[in-house]
Amino acid sequence: MHGKKRQIHDWQIRSIEQAGLEAFTLKMQYPENPKKPFLMLRNYILANQIEFLIGRSHGGFLGYWLAEELGLPCLLINPNLSPHTQKQITPTTSKRDCSLCVNVLGMSDEIVNPYRTREFLEKDHSKNPSKILKIKMLENIGHHLNEKIFSKMVNFTLTEIQKLHSSI
Repeated sequence: MHGKKRQIHDWQIRSIEQAGLEAFTLKMQYPENPKKPFLMLRNYILANQIEFLIGRSHGGFLGYWLAEELGLPCLLINPNLSPHTQKQITPTTSKRDCSLCVNVLGMSDEIVNPYRTREFLEKDHSKNPSKILKIKMLENIGHHLNEKIFSKMVNFTLTEIQKLHSSI
């Protein structure tokens, strides 16, 4: 899931496919009503039996709450989880079932404050303590990841998912 001002890059799709996954992408125009994309994506995920979510920026915000609602592991890249965004558009979820949440935060992010995001993630983790929460704080990285780092984080998350499934 992409952010508000960006689309999915071909190299991101390629990285996902090279990791052995099928990439489902939607080019979204986020409407004024913030609840619509959540419901639309939720229905799309269920209809396509998607098992792993990747989201960046606003797509990371949506990915966080969709992962909780649907019980899916997720990789979030500079998710916009600021208190301001939370107050305005946090969807109502009926459950908190995310098993694994990997977050990549660029320490030089000029759009999303990585410290506030980490603070939110750690505080919110108490509402679902069984979730495995991984936070990667990357020095000299801004809001956008390059192909090499993106690919590395996708593979890291897949390894963590395999560990999770082998321990069950």
